[in-house]
Amino acid sequence: MIQLFAKKGEAAEMPTREFKKVVLSRKSDYIVEQIYEALLRGDLKSGQRLSSESELAETFGVSKLTVREAVRSLEQMGVVEVRKGGSGGLFIRKADLASTVRQLENIMRIPHITVTDLTETRVALESYILQALLPNKKIPDKMLTRLKDNISAAEQYYNEGKNLERLQTNFEFHLLLSSLTDNNMIIILHSLTCDMLIRFFRLARPSPEMFMKTMDYHREIVAAIRDRKFDKAARVNAEHIRVASNKMTEKSKQQSYLHIGE
Repeated sequence: MIQLFAKKGEAAEMPTREFKKVVLSRKSDYIVEQIYEALLRGDLKSGQRLSSESELAETFGVSKLTVREAVRSLEQMGVVEVRKGGSGGLFIRKADLASTVRQLENIMRIPHITVTDLTETRVALESYILQALLPNKKIPDKMLTRLKDNISAAEQYYNEGKNLERLQTNFEFHLLLSSLTDNNMIIILHSLTCDMLIRFFRLARPSPEMFMKTMDYHREIVAAIRDRKFDKAARVNAEHIRVASNKMTEKSKQQSYLHIGE
């Protein structure tokens, strides 16, 4: 069995897998691909320490120079980081999901992605989260408390006239739900969709009736999750998202037309 993981690292060791000796002309690329595949399989975890340079060279049957080239490539990709000091070494870099979302958002700012597209994507993601993923998980009491506190914070921001903070807090309510999945891909896609909608919704101010209806929806969703009635939570949530999107779209049109007419 070829050893990839550190023998004396602080992080918990994962079960090893078979790795192949390098046979391609550009050997460093092959190392990069094998480590990336190990990440996709889940064999390597965020924050995990890898073997030393010498051990990796022996593992892959290459020179230390080739290992260094591979490490440089992995660093540029944001996959690994080299830490200095007595407890230093080569580590799998912890994921920066917020940065990933920002980069993807810039890429996705293209024509023909409408509010309706984003809304239906959000409904699909959140319905899957509520109906397929959360029923298999224990919902911590502290998460229910955070959801309730979120509603209180949104009400306070609304009363203070802080529209952007109120809007971000409303979306944070839903982002808390996706965080419970522990699935980075779902979290990234969900965050990206919500961030793109925030860019649109921030231009329109909700009426008092619209805001209070949102709070009522959020309270009903929390109650359903607390009672583990996830189908009800998903149904109420989908209705809430579509109603809010339609009303905010219409509000945006009205405010835009008023602005243009001035």
